[in-house]
Amino acid sequence: MLALSMDLQASRAILIVSILVCVVATLASIAGAKYTNCLAESFVTKARVAMVAGVLFLVVGVLGLVPPSWTAHRVVSDFYNPLVHQGMKKELGAAIFICWGAGALMAIGGGLLVSSCQQRVGGRPDKGQYKMSATTNHSHSHELATS
Repeated sequence: MLALSMDLQASRAILIVSILVCVVATLASIAGAKYTNCLAESFVTKARVAMVAGVLFLVVGVLGLVPPSWTAHRVVSDFYNPLVHQGMKKELGAAIFICWGAGALMAIGGGLLVSSCQQRVGGRPDKGQYKMSATTNHSHSHELATS
């Protein structure tokens, strides 16, 4: 590990922190889910915990995007640098693209979790739900059922 350059050591540390935050976010999202008995006192509390989990997933996504972007910048800048020996030039590998995809999906998932929990915490409770109109005539549906 000490033989790695400083930027690769920092990237490794960022990804380890990202993994730890992801574990906390996963546990928080399980505790804040509607189908669990954790924090069963209040649905608002569960929604807030789930929203915190979504924010943590957003942070994990951003943390997951930093190291591959940093490494890709260094690889590309070294590739076009005429002072770098031809044998020392690197190319982008599959791991960078996988890490970009994982970070983007994690950020998208966190954003979706936050946006879905805002409706439960402070949004309108009837948003996205159908309500039966008070002027609906039930006698017409009864007539159809009996005929």
